[in-house]
Order: sequence, then structure tokens, then C-alpha cells
Amino acid sequence: ASASTTYDAKIAGFDKLTVGAAAAGGTIDLDNLDNLNELTLGAVTAGQTLAFTNAATGLKLTTPTSGGTVTVAQKDAAGTSDTASVTVSATTAQTVNALTLTGYEALTFNTSRSTATTAINHVLTTLTAADATSIVVTGSAGLTLGNGFAGVKLTSYDASGVTGTAPGAVTYTTAALTTAATIKGGAGNDILIGGAARTGDRARGRVLRL
Repeated sequence: ASASTTYDAKIAGFDKLTVGAAAAGGTIDLDNLDNLNELTLGAVTAGQTLAFTNAATGLKLTTPTSGGTVTVAQKDAAGTSDTASVTVSATTAQTVNALTLTGYEALTFNTSRSTATTAINHVLTTLTAADATSIVVTGSAGLTLGNGFAGVKLTSYDASGVTGTAPGAVTYTTAALTTAATIKGGAGNDILIGGAARTGDRARGRVLRL
């Protein structure tokens, strides 16, 4: 339905697009779906890619455990403060294999353990977001960027919003950043590693390696 403008002319006033489990990959053009910018996804099968094009700033994305790849590309990537919010919420730890966000500078990860009473850590194995300058992690669950994060423009990583009783831990290894960065951990037993840290880097966490 998103391949042409025909369907776009027939819908209006919707706020959210929900996509069920995807056994095969595909591309969804949000420009042809009333410019919907809040996405709730099912799992994507390993080896498959679900791509969204022509997204806008203020993106809201909710994703469960997924073995495939999800990509979101912004329609107008010329801005310098475009935001994207990613939510992962469950009673057990979720693993998202690969997520690519193109054209977004400010990323927020909302992590939750839902009704669980013990600490859990969600995992994002590979995050690709070359334009990102800031990452915020907030919620009761932790977040592990499994392969680190290769973006070199990052100036701020702030997980101080990970709080609550038995909070999860955040794990993050920087790339060789091009400018000084501030790195903050949360209330859990965090592991924050500065790879080729720049002069002026500041960090706060439970386990810190620079």
C-alpha cells in the first residue's frame, strides 16, 4: 500500500502504524502512509531487513526481540537536532539484532522490564546511526550496545535515567570519537569503556575504562 500515493489519499488522522511479525523483508514508504511517525513492530526474521523511508523527526519506534534488521531513514536529513525514540519493554530481556537510524542526531532509548521485579538488560547488538551526537537511556531495564556503537560524532551518552529498584545495567564502548564527550551511567552495575578517548572526555559509571 505504501508503494504509491493512492492509499495515502484515502487515510487521515491516524497516529500509529503497527507492523506484525515479518517473515520476509520489505520497504515501507511513510510518505505514502499519511506521514505516520510512530511505529510498533513485530519480530523480523533473521536475515531479513524491514526498511522504512521518508520518516520525520520525532520518530517513535517500539520493537521486541528481533533477529533481522530494521532501518529507518529520514526524509529530510539536513537538520542538526532531529530526534528518534526507541522503546524496548518486556518482563524478560529482549535482543534486537540490528537497527539503523539515518538522519537522526538525538537518540533516546526507553527501556523497561515491565512487571519484572529483578534486573534485566535489553541488548541492541548493532546500532548504526552515523549522525547521532547524543544518546539518552532511560527506564528500569538496562541496555547493552553489544558491538559498541561506531558513530564518531557522539558528544553525550547519558544513562542517568536508568533508575528504580533493582535497575538494569548499561554497557557501552565508544568509537574513536572526533570530539570530547560526556558519558554518564545509571544506577545499575554499568560498564562504560572509552575507546581512544579524546582529551576532555568526562565519564561517570561503575566500571570505567579509558
